Amino acid sequence: MMIKKKIRIISGKLRHRNIITIENKKIKPTKNIIKETVFNWLNNKIINSKCLDCFAGSGSLGIEAISRNAKSVTFLEKNKKIVENIKNNIKKLKIKNVKLIHTDTISWLKKKMKNMI
Repeated sequence: MMIKKKIRIISGKLRHRNIITIENKKIKPTKNIIKETVFNWLNNKIINSKCLDCFAGSGSLGIEAISRNAKSVTFLEKNKKIVENIKNNIKKLKIKNVKLIHTDTISWLKKKMKNMI
């Protein structure tokens, strides 16, 4: 049986909305205090930026970026069930400016780096 947990979006246009995450020993969603600190540091850089959420897990960092007016977010996640969960959250929140890729992040990044050289 899968245990589901709610994570609240802390700021922006999706503030106070919840996303559902799958309880998984390999996933540890970023705590609100950490998210708030990171996004306070990045506040001036997020607006209209293109963000990459590697090892997306719950997807909360990427969704938080969208909520704070990032232009787009690309989510990378290896676990198929977690990809489906993120897809459901994106659909529920009616987010359009995202790309969700079911992939191994390290392999994906290596491939992108090769293409840049």
